[in-house]
Formats: sequence, C-alpha cells, structure tokens
Amino acid sequence: MDDLNCTEKATILVVDDDPGNLALMSNMLKDDYKVKVANGGEKALKIAASDSPPDLIMLDIVMPGMDGFEVCRQLKNNPETMDIPVIFLTARTEEEDENKGLELGAIDYISKPVRLPIVMARVKNHLALHQRSSLVEVEARHKWLKNSLEKFITQQEQKQPEVEGNMAVPEDREQLNAVCDKLEILLVNDDAEAFDVLDANAELLNDAFPSHSHEIENSIRSFDFDAALVALRDVRATLANQ
Repeated sequence: MDDLNCTEKATILVVDDDPGNLALMSNMLKDDYKVKVANGGEKALKIAASDSPPDLIMLDIVMPGMDGFEVCRQLKNNPETMDIPVIFLTARTEEEDENKGLELGAIDYISKPVRLPIVMARVKNHLALHQRSSLVEVEARHKWLKNSLEKFITQQEQKQPEVEGNMAVPEDREQLNAVCDKLEILLVNDDAEAFDVLDANAELLNDAFPSHSHEIENSIRSFDFDAALVALRDVRATLANQ
C-alpha cells in the first residue's frame, strides 16, 4: 500500500451472492485492504452511497434480483458513486459479457476461477491510477480557486485610495475592509498566504483591533485558522456596529 501514499488501508467492496466467494475474496484481500461485503445488488448500492464509500468495488454478474450489470449501471448513473472504480469478477467468460461490462463503465473484467497474484496486482494498480486521477482533479480545483482569489484581490487592491499612515479615517476603513476580506478568504481556504497578509498589514490590524489583533495573529501563527477566522469575524462585526 506504500504506492498509494495513504495512511489508512483502502476499502474494497466485494459484491457476490455466494457466501463462499465472499469468504474467499475477503481472506484474499484482508491483509492489504479493509474489506466490505454485500450479498446482493441493493445492499451494494446502499454501501456505495453511504458516508463511507469504498475505494473500489469487485462485482459479480450473476446474482438473484439485481444482477451485476444493473448494479454497475446504477453506480455510474449516480453522481455520488459514479467515480468509484468497478471490477467485474465473474464466471461468465463470453466476450459479449466482457464488452457489456466495460461499456457500462467498469475499469476491468476478471474471469473466475481467480488467480491470486493477478487479482491483487490489478486491484493495486487500479487503486493507484484512481488516486492519481483524483489528485489531478484536486490540483485543478485548487488552481482554479487560487486564480479566482488572485483576481478578487487584484480587483480589491485597484479600488484602494492612496493613504498615509494608519489612522482611523474613512480611507483607512476602506483599506482595512479590503485587507480583512482578503484575510478571511485565505483563512476559509486554509491558505498559508494568510501569514504574508498578516505580516504586511500587522500595523494596520493592530491599530484597528488593538485588543484582538494578538489573538488573531497567534491563532494564525499556530495554524489554527478556524479560531483566527472566528476572532476576525467577531471583531469586524463589533467594528461595523460602532
């Protein structure tokens, strides 16, 4: 599991109506992964959409009631579960079945009887690929947020008038609001740039909030951004009522 760079074991959901197959796969996977089991399609869908969804699903096809194909279709049609990788693990070896499973969105199709080294290698590789894909999406989201924040900051800074000193005059109040807006956004997003904003505007903040600036500063420097955000919002609310 070192390749996944995670501190907790990944969770695998094994879906099969045969207790023997569930036991076999659980014993095969339990040393390296946290294993959940479902003996039917409805239960599998419930587990997948829970607050603790699996990182990967190993899915049989032939099951009473809802078969594996329908389970996969519903998983991929649900925004909450569509990104969970699905591997079909089945005794059906027909090419048309494999094509159908892959067309429904499964990432792999393994025929029974299973071979331990092959199953373990494919599970490991697919988990690693899925994690890398997720990291790319997260990085893209962070880049978008950063660009949006920088655009907002630039717009705010362009609105600031030229001022001298840090006395409590209307021009300084506008500058103070801009700095606080900027600082709030950084704290909400757990952005370490809050340190730079704090250092660059320490005198302004201290003059405006003489009894609270140290609380805000200490919270930021101790990485307690939540506490800093609460303190900043409280003091701004007080200032607005003056």
